Amino acid sequence: MKKISVIHKCSDGEKETIETEFSEEDLKFDLNPSYRGVNKILFLNPKNTKFYERKPKNPISKVWLIRMTEEFNYVTRRLIEEAYKMNIELEHLLIPKFNLIYNEKGEKKLYYDGKIIKETEFPYSCLPRIGATINYNTLMILKEIENLGIKMVNDVQSLENSKDKLLSIQNFVKHNLSIPKSMYVSFYVENLIIK
Repeated sequence: MKKISVIHKCSDGEKETIETEFSEEDLKFDLNPSYRGVNKILFLNPKNTKFYERKPKNPISKVWLIRMTEEFNYVTRRLIEEAYKMNIELEHLLIPKFNLIYNEKGEKKLYYDGKIIKETEFPYSCLPRIGATINYNTLMILKEIENLGIKMVNDVQSLENSKDKLLSIQNFVKHNLSIPKSMYVSFYVENLIIK
């Protein structure tokens, strides 16, 4: 273990230095660590992204982090960092690389990047992080993953409901949940009319 001074930018604009220990293994990835927020969350932020491809030796669980793009944004990096610390194998997979094949016997196969995914390779759960890019193909892949018995952190029905803003508003009203003033129009409306 090696101690390094890590900067924490406080909410009042001041900076504080915190001595933090890192393993030699972690330091090989050219870390650029910082503490974030009031709770001082350590963000390792390695310059070498191979850091995020590491797998724990004897993981207690396996989770698929399903995304649309290869971009390693802050949230994706933090999820992978925390999973590794908790001894969870978090495998990040991209929706566009999934394929489904059904045969005449009604059997189905799930492929990723041209290779069949065996049942023994399935995770315990799946965390879809697909944002506003959700579309029909994405929903079909996620539904199939859910149908295979893989637990979804956000089930497909929830994702589908959240995609349809009008349906979401209708569900809120149906269950007497308060909502902000909302409007649905089938034509362009000037901002002045809305105010």
